[in-house]
Amino acid sequence: METGRVFSENEKRQSAHKLYMRGVLDSQLGNHTSALTCFEQVISLDPNHSDACRDISFIYERLGDSEKAQQWDSLAKGIVNRVKA
Repeated sequence: METGRVFSENEKRQSAHKLYMRGVLDSQLGNHTSALTCFEQVISLDPNHSDACRDISFIYERLGDSEKAQQWDSLAKGIVNRVKA
């Protein structure tokens, strides 16, 4: 395995997409911890991935943590508004 490799933007997008889809599947199956991990990795690859932020919000809402849910929902809305501008 190469160390110190710099990934292209295309490779980051592809990895983010795969992780996002895995997170969606895990979330649908009720594997919330795994889904959160996937979505957080998506955000680390693509900080403007509003769907991942919104899905994190949904999971926290399901887990009963309304405060975290609202924080992630606000972040998602901020990203969408910034992209529209």
